Amino acid sequence: MANRERQIRIYDLHSWTGVALGIMMFFVCFTGSVALFHHEFEPWEDEARRGEIAANSVPIHDTLTEFVETRTEGFEPTFVNATLPHGEHGHYDLFAGGNDEEGEFQFVEARYSATTGEELAFREDGANRLLYNLHRDLSWPETLGGRQVGRIVVGLVGIAFLLLVLTGVVAHTKITKELFTLRYLKSVRLKWQDSHKVLGLWTSPFAAMIALTGAFLGVVALLLPLMAFVTMKGDEEALIEKLGLAQGEPAGISAPMLPVDTIGPRVHPETGNPVTFIQYTNWGDQNATARLHYKAETRLLYSDVIETSAVTGERIPNTDIFTSGGAFGYVLATFSPLHYGTYGGITLKLIYFALGMSIAIMSALGTMMWIERRRHGGEGGKSDRFYAILSGINTGVCAGLPLASVAVLAFDKVYWGAEAARYSAMVWFFFGAWIVAAIGGFVRGNDYKANREMLAATGFGLIALAALNWVVTDDFLWSAFGTGAAGSAWFDLAFILLGSAAIAVAAKLPADRPVDKRRDRKSASSREVDAELQPAE
Repeated sequence: MANRERQIRIYDLHSWTGVALGIMMFFVCFTGSVALFHHEFEPWEDEARRGEIAANSVPIHDTLTEFVETRTEGFEPTFVNATLPHGEHGHYDLFAGGNDEEGEFQFVEARYSATTGEELAFREDGANRLLYNLHRDLSWPETLGGRQVGRIVVGLVGIAFLLLVLTGVVAHTKITKELFTLRYLKSVRLKWQDSHKVLGLWTSPFAAMIALTGAFLGVVALLLPLMAFVTMKGDEEALIEKLGLAQGEPAGISAPMLPVDTIGPRVHPETGNPVTFIQYTNWGDQNATARLHYKAETRLLYSDVIETSAVTGERIPNTDIFTSGGAFGYVLATFSPLHYGTYGGITLKLIYFALGMSIAIMSALGTMMWIERRRHGGEGGKSDRFYAILSGINTGVCAGLPLASVAVLAFDKVYWGAEAARYSAMVWFFFGAWIVAAIGGFVRGNDYKANREMLAATGFGLIALAALNWVVTDDFLWSAFGTGAAGSAWFDLAFILLGSAAIAVAAKLPADRPVDKRRDRKSASSREVDAELQPAE
């Protein structure tokens, strides 16, 4: 009896946690699945990134030096970064940032051709960056605390998600049976229930890993003051120095920087991978350093890093706790690549995408199932109108999110406004489109039709994205493969396949709630019994 009561409490905790966070979890998992391909998506988004990869890139050091001298007037750069041509990245991206005299952070960037060295038109961040930021920090507005607050909110959702996964596994006592139970010929409630259980149980190890790593990455900013309080009497700067994360102090003596092409090994001595990114600190100072980043393949890390002096080229011993702090530090270093799937190529990201979308669908199904059981199963204590409103909100918000995402990608492709305002325009358009879609799904009055229609609209929109790309850029699918536009062509093909699948699924969805024949027969029998018990006239 005690075990039974404990099981019921665990089930109730699982249900109420899922209902309270269902829409938020759908949002985080859906945007996270899209954010996996943030870097791969750039050639589709920006036509300028489709240039052919040069066999021998032009030197960039003089251009980098001029960039720092002329573009950072008014602030002292605390970092200077250079992204080098590699893989499908056929150009140089230069960045510099630091605080001005008033303490305001300033940031400048530029792009240069790897074949001619000429400066290229720089396309500001758009829909692709927005969808990435929505997952990472909800694109939290600066007026409400900035993106650090958003990251903390997402981290707290990750903690609740982890609780949801653990209670879900414990609540299902017949896991072996439920892993393979799919009663698609039964009632709509059983369809949802079985789909929810199968998706949840099969993806639970992946979901637990994503929840744990996402929670850490989100709340790490809260952990730093706590660790400082425990270990350094509240001195965060001392803790940062102890962890090996502090930036070296400048010597105050000017010194020329070694040319980019000679500052360190162009390929990693162990993996043979080319350097992709160089991060300078204390640029122009005798104590300047350069951290060379390589794609990690030998270890589960976000990147392999070699640190050198930017003046002498001498290699500096690694003091970063995440890669030199033993087993504990290495475990912490794995959280980022585990969460974003950067350690196994495109195949692993596709697997992550399928699992992430499954969790998103499971979240929406869980809320739908909870409402269904209370509205039509006799378990609810509220009115039918109350549950109808909840169902309409869940349908409008969840089905409207993919549709709004497709809409903002299309808007970004045809955007005609000022380049500096591109990102803010994407934010306003996305949330406007999402609100309109959510309201449309809510006022439809029939959640089944609304789900069906919005999924079909998303499918047609995905196919239209491929066609729009062809019209705007002239990089047609059948001629783009084998050229610098191949990355864009793969996304066009993916849009067509995903859109076709969405349309096919929408065609199979019911337009109205299927009748539960067993419940109707039971109700009819009850009415017959009641009629027999009525006194004869």
